[in-house]
Formats: sequence, C-alpha cells, structure tokens
Amino acid sequence: MLLDDNMPGESGTTLLRRLRLSPEFYDLPVIMFTAACGTSDEQRARHAGAQDYIRKPMNPKFLVWRVNETLKSRANRPKHRKLEELAEFQLHHRSEQQPRQVFI
Repeated sequence: MLLDDNMPGESGTTLLRRLRLSPEFYDLPVIMFTAACGTSDEQRARHAGAQDYIRKPMNPKFLVWRVNETLKSRANRPKHRKLEELAEFQLHHRSEQQPRQVFI
C-alpha cells in the first residue's frame, strides 16, 4: 500500500497504526510518502510499521523500484494469516516445554 502521510481528516501514520492493529491487515506492506522533510516524520512512520518512507516529489521510476524492493524483501516471509489462525497454529504446534504464550 502506498500511503500519503498528509491526508484530510486523518494522518497516514494514524491510519497505519489502525492497520497494524487489524486482524486482516496487520502485515500489509506499506510505503509512506510525504512532502514533509523532517526526520521525525519518517521515524514516526517507521515506528508505526511502514516498511519504507519516500519524500515527494519523486521520480515515478524510483517509486516503482522502491515498491519492487519492498515486495522482494518480503518474498520469503510466510503468507498472510488472520491473527486468530496464527494464534491457534502457535498453540497447537508448541512443545510442552514452551510457556503457554502466543506471540503475534
């Protein structure tokens, strides 16, 4: 997902935090972009879960390259699972020595 940080009504960072709390979109790859040039904006976006952060204006070829790099970096990750499925899988595939905790 390409997400602009400067949206009317809600910032992109706030929306990204809501996505990360969602059982369906918690692992959606997100690249944020903005016209702001401060490093604190980038730090906030990365802390909220953005995989990349691009400042405007940007070259369209550069944007395509960054999207492809983000997708390549996630290619070997496990496929998306709903959080409930992940928790159930972890509970059923733990050894008896492991504590009864579910890490998401």
